[in-house]
Amino acid sequence: MRHCILAAVLILAPTALSAEEAETAAARVNGVAIERSEVLELVKGLARAEPQPPDSKRIEELNRSALDSLIDLELLYQEALRRGIELGDGEVDREIDRLRQHFASDKDFADALAQRGLSVARLRSDTRRTLLAERLLQRTVWRGLSVSSAEIDAFYAENRSQLDQPFEELQDSIARMLLDEKKATKRAELVAELRKRAAIKKFPPFAEPQKPAPTPGAAG
Repeated sequence: MRHCILAAVLILAPTALSAEEAETAAARVNGVAIERSEVLELVKGLARAEPQPPDSKRIEELNRSALDSLIDLELLYQEALRRGIELGDGEVDREIDRLRQHFASDKDFADALAQRGLSVARLRSDTRRTLLAERLLQRTVWRGLSVSSAEIDAFYAENRSQLDQPFEELQDSIARMLLDEKKATKRAELVAELRKRAAIKKFPPFAEPQKPAPTPGAAG
């Protein structure tokens, strides 16, 4: 617990941004820099999932979406540390092993990391952050969430004309979908509250364009 509290203090302490950091940072969240390389790597993954190669406008949208998702994760991670939530090294190892199983060999796994510019240390750090954020959600806003049989019945009844399988075959997947929707809503509510209390600074070219000031004397 002591180490978590110390880490939170160090992370949340406001720090000056050096000229070098300003060139590499996409944003800063409560004094913590989010690197441009993190944003760009995430954008590459999002772009690969697009139905067609994104144009420049879509790339800008993906940049904003990627940065916002990284800011949200950082806020959840910081809140987990603030609350003293802990995570064992074994849990991180198991999650990385689970990821490794998607590759045919350790070499393929290492090559995939190299292509994304990820070191093993960076992977462990990112995995720890993600797991801590999820644990925070599980212990707070997701705690006690459930889907009732009435909700499942209502969804099936409302969408029956679009479903081509009987209720018995779909009820489990409907329950999972409705629960995921509830989790997403609760997560968004917590992040919105954390954003209100946070000091968030985005740097060009990731900062949102400023709205032009109204012309003096212009009609309202």
